[in-house]
Amino acid sequence: HYIVGAVYIALSLLVTLIAWVQTSATGKYPAWVGEIVLGTISYWNRVQGYMLLLVTDKYPTFRLK
Repeated sequence: HYIVGAVYIALSLLVTLIAWVQTSATGKYPAWVGEIVLGTISYWNRVQGYMLLLVTDKYPTFRLK
């Protein structure tokens, strides 16, 4: 899960840079970028929850949306 999470972080950084340019040009933050970044944050929260807090599988699954 850490390897997948690292890929999600790299993707989030890339789309954040794209969003920065797009926001500078249009003045609006793209909603699709927010979904990717928030999905990455929630993924890492679940990974840490399973690893550190030893929660069970009753909680949300590992997916972005």
